[in-house]
Amino acid sequence: MISDTHIGGRFDELKYNKGIDLANFFEADYLIHCGDLTNDGTLAQYEIAKLYLEKIEKKNLPYDSWKS
Repeated sequence: MISDTHIGGRFDELKYNKGIDLANFFEADYLIHCGDLTNDGTLAQYEIAKLYLEKIEKKNLPYDSWKS
């Protein structure tokens, strides 16, 4: 579970990458983001967030529209 990434604001890329790396390594069944994905909710911040979400290696997620 991750939350409060605030991409575009106080985003900590090292901590985010470490969490995603751990989830990918342990092949977690679920990875839940609980909120505050971006700092301001701008289109530019969501486009950046999409790039970070694509680091998740889980395949065949029920909802993975950010990868299309």
